[in-house]
Amino acid sequence: MSENESISQTVEGASFEKLKPKLKALAAEKVLSPRVDVEAAALKVLGVCRLLQRREVRERYLAIPEPLFDHGLLDLMPESARATQWARLQANGGSASKAKLPEDLAQQAFQLKNVMLKEVDHVLGDQLSVAQKLVEIRAGFGYADAANDLNELAIIYRTQKGELAKDAAKYHAEDADTADRLATQIRNELASAGSKKDREAQDLLNRAWTLCSQTYEEVAATGRWLMRHDDGANLDELFPSLYASKAPRKKKGPAPTPDPVAPPTA
Repeated sequence: MSENESISQTVEGASFEKLKPKLKALAAEKVLSPRVDVEAAALKVLGVCRLLQRREVRERYLAIPEPLFDHGLLDLMPESARATQWARLQANGGSASKAKLPEDLAQQAFQLKNVMLKEVDHVLGDQLSVAQKLVEIRAGFGYADAANDLNELAIIYRTQKGELAKDAAKYHAEDADTADRLATQIRNELASAGSKKDREAQDLLNRAWTLCSQTYEEVAATGRWLMRHDDGANLDELFPSLYASKAPRKKKGPAPTPDPVAPPTA
């Protein structure tokens, strides 16, 4: 039995193989690195997919003219979530995912991240766009996310320099350059620790997550609009934020198996 035949015997693997050409076609500059517990986020997406299987809900989406809403997203969403689950399993099995940074580099990076995060939150936390970015940064986990977080904080330090500089006691403009330097060092360490296969698996996970999260956000935003006047509708529960999915922690027992999402009927 070939590797592809083995993969396709699981629902998640079949979705991954089906979407693989689409994943590889994504432009590199648009690929996102997940800052969440990917499995928890994918399960949230699949939970919303069960809502979308209800005829009355699906018909409300399909009533929107095609130029305003891509009807194909309704079927793409569960496929992309399952593909993301499969990609996560493959990436987590690689040596790069187990790599450790030199202790001094890890200490410097996480200390600076915390300092910059607190400063941005203190000065700019009441700005909605910044607050949303901080939610994403706090949701990150692992070394790869730490590198991305340092870059994001460096951008905020530079673009919001005028406001941050008012807190002269704690704001240090040079921290932005230090953050970028540490982020580069982290990526170099991770790249040297992983094999080519590991890097390819991580790249495919990033691509699967990009497709899944962007598809979900488009469907969720539309759903929140469609149901905004429904009596008793809790939109935050119906269409939860994927970025509220915390980093994975050690579990005392196996997680419950979710109800399967049936494929759409013609």
